[in-house]
Amino acid sequence: MTDSSTLKEVVRHLEAHKRFISPVIKNLDTGETFHASELNSRVPKGVDPSQLSKDRRRLDLGELVCMPVLGLIPPTMKPNTITYINHVANWMLLVMAAFSPILPVRWQMFVLCLCAVVNFLCMMLDCLDGMHARATNQTSKLGEVLDHWFDAIHVPMVCGGVAFALQFSTWALTITMVLQVALYGAQLIVYHYQRVFLQTSGVEGQALTSLIYIWAATLASYPDDHYLVALTRTGLSVIGPVTMIKLSWYFITRMDRVQLHDLGLIVAVCSAFAALCIVGILSRFEFLLVISFISFRVIGSYVVDSVLQRPHPGIDPAIYHWYIAVSLSMGCLDSSTDSSIQHHNRLIGIILSHFVAEPIPIRTFFSRLVPLIGDWSFDSDVHQLLPYGMCVDLGLRNVAQFIKAKPRFVQK
Repeated sequence: MTDSSTLKEVVRHLEAHKRFISPVIKNLDTGETFHASELNSRVPKGVDPSQLSKDRRRLDLGELVCMPVLGLIPPTMKPNTITYINHVANWMLLVMAAFSPILPVRWQMFVLCLCAVVNFLCMMLDCLDGMHARATNQTSKLGEVLDHWFDAIHVPMVCGGVAFALQFSTWALTITMVLQVALYGAQLIVYHYQRVFLQTSGVEGQALTSLIYIWAATLASYPDDHYLVALTRTGLSVIGPVTMIKLSWYFITRMDRVQLHDLGLIVAVCSAFAALCIVGILSRFEFLLVISFISFRVIGSYVVDSVLQRPHPGIDPAIYHWYIAVSLSMGCLDSSTDSSIQHHNRLIGIILSHFVAEPIPIRTFFSRLVPLIGDWSFDSDVHQLLPYGMCVDLGLRNVAQFIKAKPRFVQK
């Protein structure tokens, strides 16, 4: 029989070391674990701790589909390699979906079915990189950053691809894209300020997207005025935004004034470019690319700053400068006369020179650079490349920020 004093010593020992024996909460989205006693400091007020991980009562589609495949991945493969493959696959998906409407019917049906397959593979790859990292003990800050960093551009690309495949109206396309960026932005803003990644249904949503692609392939053989085509376009162009608003509200109710301000800026910037698309200054495809790279630049910066646990400096001013360049050079100047064309081209030179001469405050760069331009002018067609130049510039800025911060991600 055990002495009672011995039992008391055991109890005291266990209480002194309860950190190592008490339940541990795991965030299945990031792989992060922490002790239950840290809930008061790690979980923001008003948030149910159960929202940090998936509801075990609900079918985990990602785990159900990916578990049989997980064992086939070589243990030596780096999880980040899966992430890079997923990124390439998402670009393939965007190109196929965006250009499917101009293909002959049979090819359009084939490409849309292929989009459904590639989209489902992207969903699996997005799950497998984290699952493989945890299964092989290769989790890292770098992997966490890459996962959410690439999602910042993948999310609007997937959304825009579906809108193009179903040939949404311009209004439906712009509203859907802006709300999708706002939804993912709200999720990352909460993550940045409150240090929790609240659970969503992204996997299920992407699986549903594959079914939508298959349905779009079926509708490709019907004329545009068929009631099924009209019903599908109208229904999804209403259901999609309403669902995004509802999901965004889930995050908005958990934000304070500073976080709401950040989200409002994202919505305002995206809405400004949406207006350029609605009035015809930007084409639909240019708008899709521009919004995707704005999301990549802005929300991707939140990802980097969140993992490094440093304050977010705000939206990159280059986005505002590019908006001025695109709107003025492409839409607000009359190029019907030679003098207007010369002034039109000179303005483009001023705007583009600003990026060479940075940093110059936006309130002074006009007066500083006008004397330097002189008679230098561009060909009148150069302005058509500005949206693509904007995408390249924002992409390179984001990559430069990532490369600069990368040594801190790989630190042990």
